[in-house]
Amino acid sequence: MLTLQVGGIIVACRQFLGKMSTMSDTSFNTLEGKVDALIQLCDDMKKENQMLRDDKHNWEHERKTLIEKNQLARTRLEKVLQRLKSLEQS
Repeated sequence: MLTLQVGGIIVACRQFLGKMSTMSDTSFNTLEGKVDALIQLCDDMKKENQMLRDDKHNWEHERKTLIEKNQLARTRLEKVLQRLKSLEQS
């Protein structure tokens, strides 16, 4: 039995003697190459997905930081405006 692990899912290929005699080596090698390519594609997609998740996390953190800075600047500006108004009134 040939066992391949693809993304946590186990794909088991059983080679039956009767079926194996009808499958040529070329066909089997072609199938094996396609399975290998699919496994590589899954690995690449996992890596890309993790990179995208990391980027998303970083952008969310940066957005939160910018919102906090914006709020702080707004609060300071409001205080300055209040002082200016109180100076005008005196």
